[in-house]
Amino acid sequence: MNIIPSLSIDCVIFGFHEKKLKVLLLEYDKEQLDSPNKSPDSFAPYAETEPDGKFPYEKPIGLPGGHVPVDRSINDFARDILETATGIKDIYLKQLGAFGETERVSFLRVVSVVYYALINPEHYSIRGSSLLKSLEWYDIDEVPELIFDHNAMIEKALKRLREEVQIRPVGFHLLPEMFTLTQLQQLYETVLGIELDTRNFRKKIQKMHLVVDTGKMQTGVAHRAARLFRFDKKVYEMLAEQSFSFRV
Repeated sequence: MNIIPSLSIDCVIFGFHEKKLKVLLLEYDKEQLDSPNKSPDSFAPYAETEPDGKFPYEKPIGLPGGHVPVDRSINDFARDILETATGIKDIYLKQLGAFGETERVSFLRVVSVVYYALINPEHYSIRGSSLLKSLEWYDIDEVPELIFDHNAMIEKALKRLREEVQIRPVGFHLLPEMFTLTQLQQLYETVLGIELDTRNFRKKIQKMHLVVDTGKMQTGVAHRAARLFRFDKKVYEMLAEQSFSFRV
């Protein structure tokens, strides 16, 4: 597979689980990354190493990504990465921007186009790659030091997500198909880092006609079962296209 050495894609994949906002990170196989003869046929953060053939990180944890193949568009390749990392094809995906500082990679001039995606962790399965040692969710406030400028990428993606959830109903991509209004409120409180008034939040949600009562109740919970809702896809698409204010 021929690649473009100076152009890469990195993907910030957010998930919401157990009242926590999470980001999907992987620890690359250092032995393979250290090999000067490794194949770029699978996703890797970069196809080049230091001149001595050694990858310059003792524990290389970072975002899923890799160099762009010459025969793939950047959008298609971003979706390739997401499908490889999550096993899901239909994912909410947006381009975040480009990271192109001259020394972001010390041994190679690389511009990375960054995307961010939103999924529900309960609905994904990891697909192994020859360069993946581990792939797991990290709480957004417990992200370790990552390779290159991937921490800055996550910070920028989080800022964009916080802006996005207030002007478009994108938060629904982080929830299961059916959810309670409490779960929806917890999502927005977690993403925005604020506490919301329950009464005002529910009035706002119901006024927008975004959620539909499924007529079903929670099961298998220790507390009093709550009603389950789903979002109205037609209303969602209309509001998302019009950039309707979703400020809560």
